[in-house]
Amino acid sequence: MGSVEAIEEEREFDVEETIFVAVGKNVEESKTTLFWAVQNFVGKKICVLHVHQPEHVVEPTDINFSAKRLKQPIREELWEVKHQKQDELLDQYLLLLVQAGVEADKIWIEMNKVEKGIVDTIAAHNIRWLAMGGAAEKHYSEELSELKSKKAFFVCQQAPISCHVWFVCKGRLIYTRGGSKDSVDLEIASPLLLLGSDIENEQLQNSVSESFTNECNADAEGDGNELERISRSLTSQCSVCSSSSTNRVVGTSKLALWLTEEAKALENLCATEMSRRKEIEEALAGEKQEVERMRNQQDKFLKELQMVQDQKSVLEDQLEESQSIVKELEEKIISAVKLLISFKEKRDKLRIENVNAVTELRKLRRVLNGEVPSFCSVQIPAFSFMEINEATHNFDPTWKIAEGRYGSVYKGILRHIHVAIKMLPSYGCQSQLDFQNEVELLSRVRHPNLLTLIGTCPESRSLVYEHVENGSLEDRLACKGNTCPLPWQIRTKIAADICSTLIFLHSNKPHIVHGNLKPKNENLEAVLDISAGDWPLKQAKQLAQLGLRCCEKNQLNRPDLVSEIWSLLEQMRASCIASASCLVSKKSGKIPSNFMCPIYQEVMTDPQIAADGYTYESEAIRGWFESGHNTSPMTNLKLQHCDLVPNYALQNAILEWQQHL
Repeated sequence: MGSVEAIEEEREFDVEETIFVAVGKNVEESKTTLFWAVQNFVGKKICVLHVHQPEHVVEPTDINFSAKRLKQPIREELWEVKHQKQDELLDQYLLLLVQAGVEADKIWIEMNKVEKGIVDTIAAHNIRWLAMGGAAEKHYSEELSELKSKKAFFVCQQAPISCHVWFVCKGRLIYTRGGSKDSVDLEIASPLLLLGSDIENEQLQNSVSESFTNECNADAEGDGNELERISRSLTSQCSVCSSSSTNRVVGTSKLALWLTEEAKALENLCATEMSRRKEIEEALAGEKQEVERMRNQQDKFLKELQMVQDQKSVLEDQLEESQSIVKELEEKIISAVKLLISFKEKRDKLRIENVNAVTELRKLRRVLNGEVPSFCSVQIPAFSFMEINEATHNFDPTWKIAEGRYGSVYKGILRHIHVAIKMLPSYGCQSQLDFQNEVELLSRVRHPNLLTLIGTCPESRSLVYEHVENGSLEDRLACKGNTCPLPWQIRTKIAADICSTLIFLHSNKPHIVHGNLKPKNENLEAVLDISAGDWPLKQAKQLAQLGLRCCEKNQLNRPDLVSEIWSLLEQMRASCIASASCLVSKKSGKIPSNFMCPIYQEVMTDPQIAADGYTYESEAIRGWFESGHNTSPMTNLKLQHCDLVPNYALQNAILEWQQHL
């Protein structure tokens, strides 16, 4: 088994937080195990464990001087040399750990057998965690999962059970031996002496011992010259002793030669140590310069921080001042907005008065010239954007009734009248002059099946139409709101009316293209459903075929509006008159209720809109005001003002209705 040759003085380790790694003399082979421990035990302290096998030294048995007096100084000198060699070896491992940023320590012992030294060290220091090589690198393979080293096998079998051992090969864990909390303490024997004793060489021993004692007491920081001087002293003393006795010449020469070699070894070690110290001092000087640079940089940052804090105080003062200025400006803006609103109200009032005055002036001119009013010379009221905004409740999405590529349509209440406001898209290339020309064109177009244009808003490029409360044709076809289904006779008449309206628009000069007719072609199934009653088979087939042709993608394959569609629908409408008479009341013979003056109960000739939103004959409502009334004739509520607005749209509709009588 071998015996213990040397061991470090007993030290205390934090065994619970320290991972011991067994390493050998070859750093390249052992560093893979060391790196494995660093990677797998982050935050733990790493302690390098090394067992040194002593070399066998031939004892000078043929020298007849007393070894009892010589062996102690020589043993101390040899121990110092070995200690330096082992420290130099272990420092290479510690340097690797320091570069990896790991807290490191070292421990080494001297013993004839490495495995026995590892086991004894585990027991002596109660080591709980150990990593060591499990096989030589030549045995390594991906499938390796067992121990291939006799040393590893011995440690696995003999190590105290309180120690957990990981066996690693080429940076990979191949085997693990678990441990428990039981521990076994082993006592390590003191180092044995390498040299024998010789009673007869007492005089030489005293001389050599005295020389060694003097030299060993010198400063440990001495350089290679001091070691060389020790070697020369030892050599000279050995030469003196050899000349005094011829029978001791051979032994003394061997001893002197051995001591010279040891001195040279010490000199080499010292030179290496001095070189390492120089490198460390240079590295330390570099670190000091870096620390000084960091300290200067820190001072610079502190100065910049102080400047930033000073600037922060200045900026905070400026911010506070800016906030007070902003508050003052906000108050001025609020007062300016209020003033602007009052100015706009005055402007709207003056505009109404101007419209009334212009209307009266034109009436007087027509009376003087003997002209008859014609619907072709139409004047459309212009509304402000503020009125449009108020009418739609700031364009509330819930008031939006339609939206498409030609704009959005909102319902609203404008000057107490329910209207539909069409907002034309703002991204169009239409100029303001084009918009005015379009408005003039639309204001001259009158047809029973077209909505009446009430007014415009040039600011927002909006068109104001009368609002139809009964919903769209699509709603009636879908029976929205639980309305009754339309009979087939009425549906046929509606189709004919739509066709006549399109022909009217196309024949207008300039031509007007609707471009957004609804319901779409897909609603043909809804038009011909069974809810309309018993369709005549012939008419149903004709309508179905006509609808399918209208859906053709190729425009050339679609039917002509006048020669094909209108000719067919006109015949159908004529045949449906007798059947529809029992379903539709003769509304054509009745006067529309909105044409009647609420006061005179007669058809109006000069309709005027009062503040209550109702339209009256101009003579009737003015007489109502002149008689001292300031309330509404319809609601008996007090009116906000007595101003009147001409209802040109209704006037034109009345004139058109009268022409068709």
